[in-house]
Amino acid sequence: MNAEASFRRFHAELFAYLRGRVATEADAQDLLQTIFLKLLRSDAVHRVRDLRAYLYRIARTSLSEYYREGSQAKRETESWLRHADDATRNDRDPLAGNLEACLRAFAENLSPAYREAVIAVDFEAEPQKDLARRLGRPYSSVKSRVQEGRRRLRQEFLECCRLETDGAGPPRPLPRDEAACETDCSPD
Repeated sequence: MNAEASFRRFHAELFAYLRGRVATEADAQDLLQTIFLKLLRSDAVHRVRDLRAYLYRIARTSLSEYYREGSQAKRETESWLRHADDATRNDRDPLAGNLEACLRAFAENLSPAYREAVIAVDFEAEPQKDLARRLGRPYSSVKSRVQEGRRRLRQEFLECCRLETDGAGPPRPLPRDEAACETDCSPD
């Protein structure tokens, strides 16, 4: 059996397994893609005796990584957004303002649905329930958009920037590899 056939054969079953263990359908889809990428990279389709068991082992490992990375990333994102929020209240701190400007620039590059949700909630302090009412969408849908938007924002930010802290003030965004990024996060 080739990788494409395995994907078709186990897709629905693995998706249901993952969907029952993560918060959003998008996260389950992301994990499913990760699992099949690992399968393709390992070329195990031709070597393992029980492909289903092998895929579930990859799924369990991927779920562990997802929760380990997710909890750490969530804490980092909340910290960054808290510092950015502090900057809007205290304009005397240009470094914190730079972090907010940097994060907002990355947020502007998100797809429209995620961009609107993240900017409204995290940069304009609109409560998620109010945003749901304004958009005429269910609260759970808006909440999922905000969470996924934050995840994508964090991912894009970390691909291009790193945070430097001196312990005295808020973290400063610094570029990782300027050639690879369209959004500039270097200090002014």
